[in-house]
Amino acid sequence: MNLEDSKLKYNNGVFSHSNFSFSFPENFYFKLYDDSGFQSNVLSFCSEDKKIHLEIEIGYCEETLDEYFEELFSNDERKKLSDFITVKRGNGKACGTYYVFKDNSTPTYEEVYYFKKNKYGENVVRVAVYLWNGNKKINKTIFEAVEIPEVKAFLNGFKYY
Repeated sequence: MNLEDSKLKYNNGVFSHSNFSFSFPENFYFKLYDDSGFQSNVLSFCSEDKKIHLEIEIGYCEETLDEYFEELFSNDERKKLSDFITVKRGNGKACGTYYVFKDNSTPTYEEVYYFKKNKYGENVVRVAVYLWNGNKKINKTIFEAVEIPEVKAFLNGFKYY
């Protein structure tokens, strides 16, 4: 697998990959970090007040979508806040859900889209919106956060194919 060779092409304000495209979110800061412990590449953004975080993770997963979500909720680390939802963006469909960690921290919306393994060895993209501000209270729910115009535009700007 050559994740280090994975590339995004930028054209007319849109970043394209082999099986999806997106635009950077407005009024968010781009964060770079090395996630070398995993077989994935991560793009991360945070709001100016550092309370709302957006992530795009591109990688390889041997599990099926059902197995991925089953494992995500298998050890009581996370508590679902919603049923699973089908999200259509472009020609593809992702599976999404809302959850919090067991201590009610880090409210998260996550959607996962599987695609045919590409030349970089990738077959999945995970998009997440989460609230985090250390131990300080955030006066917003994750359901409200995904409706903020910049966040909603970011999510709706995704196209899966």
